[in-house]
Amino acid sequence: MFVFGAQYLRGFTPARDQWLRDFENMRGMGFNTVRAWLVWNAVEPREGFIDEEYLRRFLDCAKETGMGVGFLFHLHAAPEWASRKYKDYFYVDVKGRPFEPAPRLNTPSGGWPGLCPDHPQTRELEARFIRQVVASVGDRREIVFWEPMNEPHVWVDLEQNPVGVFCFCEATRAKFRLWLRRKYGSLEALNAAWGRHHNEWDEVRPPTWRMAYTDMCDFRSFHIDNIAEEVDYRASLIRSLDQRHRPVIAHAWGGGAVTCANLGAMAFDDWKNAKQVDMWGYSAFPSDDRSNAALGLGTDATRCAGQGKTIWQSELGPGDIGAGLKREGRVPPETTASWTWESIRHGAKGMLYWQYRKETHGREHATPAMTDYAGMPTDTSRAIERVCKAVTGNASLFTQSSTVPAKVALIFSVQSYLVDWCDNQNCNLSIESMSGYYRVFWERNIPVDILHEDLCSLETLAPYRLAILPTAWAITQNAREALKTYVANGGTLLSDPYCCGYTPDKQLPYEVPGSGFAEVFGAREDDMRGARGVTLACAFGGQRATLTNGWFRETFRDVTGDVLATYDDGSPMVVRNQYGKGEAILSGVCLGMAYAPKVAISEHLHGRDIAGDAGAARDFVLGIAAGKGIEPDVATNKPEAQASRLINAGDTDDLLIIISLSREPESIAVTLPDSYAWFTSILTGAEGAIEGGRFGLRLAPKESQCLRLAKKARA
Repeated sequence: MFVFGAQYLRGFTPARDQWLRDFENMRGMGFNTVRAWLVWNAVEPREGFIDEEYLRRFLDCAKETGMGVGFLFHLHAAPEWASRKYKDYFYVDVKGRPFEPAPRLNTPSGGWPGLCPDHPQTRELEARFIRQVVASVGDRREIVFWEPMNEPHVWVDLEQNPVGVFCFCEATRAKFRLWLRRKYGSLEALNAAWGRHHNEWDEVRPPTWRMAYTDMCDFRSFHIDNIAEEVDYRASLIRSLDQRHRPVIAHAWGGGAVTCANLGAMAFDDWKNAKQVDMWGYSAFPSDDRSNAALGLGTDATRCAGQGKTIWQSELGPGDIGAGLKREGRVPPETTASWTWESIRHGAKGMLYWQYRKETHGREHATPAMTDYAGMPTDTSRAIERVCKAVTGNASLFTQSSTVPAKVALIFSVQSYLVDWCDNQNCNLSIESMSGYYRVFWERNIPVDILHEDLCSLETLAPYRLAILPTAWAITQNAREALKTYVANGGTLLSDPYCCGYTPDKQLPYEVPGSGFAEVFGAREDDMRGARGVTLACAFGGQRATLTNGWFRETFRDVTGDVLATYDDGSPMVVRNQYGKGEAILSGVCLGMAYAPKVAISEHLHGRDIAGDAGAARDFVLGIAAGKGIEPDVATNKPEAQASRLINAGDTDDLLIIISLSREPESIAVTLPDSYAWFTSILTGAEGAIEGGRFGLRLAPKESQCLRLAKKARA
């Protein structure tokens, strides 16, 4: 089954008298699944009392309409009795002030952010709640999955500038010291790394300013591991209690770690969190059709973080933009449809929208939703219904398919993101570098993988003809050694400036590039200065060009490699060096950042500044890729038409998804690998022959199409 549905229940909305009618309407749309928050303060209003009537009535509505239910344990919503009784377990901010649980935009019922789970007593309270719920309704067949935590990350106070960071309570401090002991082994090693002197472990405390990289990056890395451990604890507990062995799924916040501007504060790692659950997903709240590239990046990163597990689009905003009195209205229905197809074409095997009904109270009241105030259909819900019925009617083609193997890998360096956050109070530089490179390939329908620095090895890098380091200054020791071996064995590495500009302990090396990469790249840094907003005159392959928003202007000395591009004074800007059997290319400017789309898909972060338009940087990167035999998997004659295949084994039909972002009708000429004979639209039923891997298609403005590709008969 291809899971298709929506988030529906959160605390006290929608009202109980609306449930059955809404379930019937959703079932009529073709939906098969709803997701519901088990908000702690709504389900356990008095200590030890579980509102079983609330749970059972909801499940009865699902049973009557044949819908599946996914239950999320939302424990960031402490009941009033717990907040009053257990004040010693409140989260503590950087100034030592306990944070009294209160309503928040995603928890209007109050109790946010709950009690700090680093206290054993808090964990036991939460575990008792999970046990009681599973004991009450765990036998119900309508429950099809469990979710241990919503968007696992460390909560932050977005009212602060910079955002407030947590937690500094004594229980968290004690766990942090234990984490440091495991990492460094001795107090002497910690002192050497931090450049500090501690006489005993009890003197070690978390940093309260971001004035040093090593201690703050350690503190946030601890929280990354701590969150993953909490997800694992809850997931393991649920599995031990659930006699029906239903899957446990979780999902990343706002596009995932690779697009999180507050990653240093929120402290989460998709790859580590995904490891703890059976299936993985992510949430996305796009604002217009400029968001499609960001959706592709989020889905590809989620797919790669899942490492072969089924992935879902767990919360997709339907395009009702704004909240409260700050409303922007609904996007065109074809835009909402394109977001769905964008997610599916990059590997999503399930679609859950946020959400079906509008919230009735709280900061998020009135939006986002696919229906009107009364839960009735809109042009948005009708567009979603059309996609739903097309996908679920051909479910096996989607669920059994896989994306085309990528030949390009973008290396995701968590540690570099953390340094960025320490330095700039956000991770925008890292995000824009990553998303700019991604945009280069996304626009040309070239598949891309996102490879986590911790997973870099000769084996994991071997499938890629090109590996790119969008943010290279603080990659892990593991990644450094793996990338050098990758190049020596015949791979091609492209790096942004300041490669290994810090040691793995975040200290300055004696030369840049560090860790032996000066030899790999055939150049050493001479000087580096900021070039934010500066337009640089340069020459790529002898052709004059300009480049803006490259952030750095790194100059080189001791150049032994070939010069591929120069600054206006003729000095080297990009150097290519033969190293072993492969090539290493070092750029003095951030090529990806110069082509960044400047769009985010989280609830709190949308477009920033103006998208880069450095065609020279784009063409240069594509030229490197083409030189390695990397070409589009699906070619179209229109740059506004993005397309990709989902491939099935044997004689089973493949799928082709095409999304036109043009505001005008377009005649699209499509070129595929020469292995197909015929296509059929699963949306309209239109058919056509494919000759020599080529066919034509007429698309309306902003139209998306999904085609079955019939394979040629085998000889």
